[in-house]
Amino acid sequence: MAAFSALSPANRNRASRTRDDDVTPRRLLAVIAANAILRIAGGASGVLVGLYAADLANHGFPMNAGLVGTLAAVTFGAELLGVIPMSVLADPLAPRVLMTGGAPLAAFAMLLFGLTHEIRAFFLFRAMEGLAAAVTVPRLLAHVVDTTARDGALRARTMSYFELSLLAGLALGGLLGGQ
Repeated sequence: MAAFSALSPANRNRASRTRDDDVTPRRLLAVIAANAILRIAGGASGVLVGLYAADLANHGFPMNAGLVGTLAAVTFGAELLGVIPMSVLADPLAPRVLMTGGAPLAAFAMLLFGLTHEIRAFFLFRAMEGLAAAVTVPRLLAHVVDTTARDGALRARTMSYFELSLLAGLALGGLLGGQ
């Protein structure tokens, strides 16, 4: 540390930029991986909801394809409606709380979904899953923007990979959920 503090202010800034630039690719890769994992889990849960509903229908519960489709729409609708208030909360709350808080919320919602046979509760738990994505994604995107503030080309590449991780995650989740 003494050698670092002995640097002139210009060299100290250069050393700081180099250290940050070395960390940036790992941070961005972690953000993209987090988004992919979140979307894989969401895609898998969508398939599992359908399988669970089919099993309940086989056991005499009133389930049909329209209900399963509506439950999928509830998840995405809750994410769409929840993203604006969660984006507002992204400023006053600690970023790590929001970035890591969505996954346990989604896992808890999926656990509760599997423990009930009540159709009204299904809607609540699927909405909780959508809110979990709404909590996480704005903070991940804000981190990408903050991290790539000085490099527009890096931001464009990172945002492209971020969106690709969304699409690939949903596709992989569907495949994994069907296994």
